[in-house]
Amino acid sequence: MRPLHLALPLSAAVSLAGCSDSGPPPVPVTLVPPVGVSTPETTASPLAPEAAPVARTTPKPTPPTERDLYDRMAARAQQGDVEARFEVAMMHLLGKGGAEKDRGLALEMLKRAADDGSQRAAINLANLLIESDREQALRLYEKAGEAGDIDALRHAAFLLAYETDGSTPTQDTARLEKAQNYLKDAAAKGDLFAEALLGKLLLDLGQTQEAVRRLKKPALAGVSGAMESVLILATTAPDAVDKALLAKLKTIR
Repeated sequence: MRPLHLALPLSAAVSLAGCSDSGPPPVPVTLVPPVGVSTPETTASPLAPEAAPVARTTPKPTPPTERDLYDRMAARAQQGDVEARFEVAMMHLLGKGGAEKDRGLALEMLKRAADDGSQRAAINLANLLIESDREQALRLYEKAGEAGDIDALRHAAFLLAYETDGSTPTQDTARLEKAQNYLKDAAAKGDLFAEALLGKLLLDLGQTQEAVRRLKKPALAGVSGAMESVLILATTAPDAVDKALLAKLKTIR
């Protein structure tokens, strides 16, 4: 009987060869897949949850204090910024915005700003000086008025036209003429308050017909001073006021 020969795979043959007690220790064998066959790669499960993004917090900047704002404005004023000088002056006048209340310093800074062309500084300084230095206040109002501020022009006209009591017209014809010119200019630009003040001044000067003509428009627009002047005139000189105008004013009131 012929001996049976078994054909073993190469890997089995190598393993059997390593079983000899007397031979060297077996050498590990790495099986390489055939050419053209790729091994599957491990991929993440599509059902696996994604890692949550890490929230990054940015620290909020510290808001500036009132003193910080004052220091910045004061620095701008020192560099020649006229409007900044006005703002700092008002801070000192009111004692706000981190500034120490100091009327003297405020007046000094307002004067410097007004001299450098700030209309706001000129008007506010005039408002502060109207009781203590009426003529200086007048000059400041005139300066701002000449630069185009209608309110300042109206204030200048009032100081020119009336004495310190605010109700007696001045006897100075030059001042009266100048005041009327200021008021006419402001009225021509649409300022009803100037028109009303002009009518009141003419009424105080005894120019009744022209006064009524000037008072009519602002009175119908609801300017209280003009309305009161017309209604008072209706009782003192009823023939001077048109009855239709009186009827309209009564409906407005």
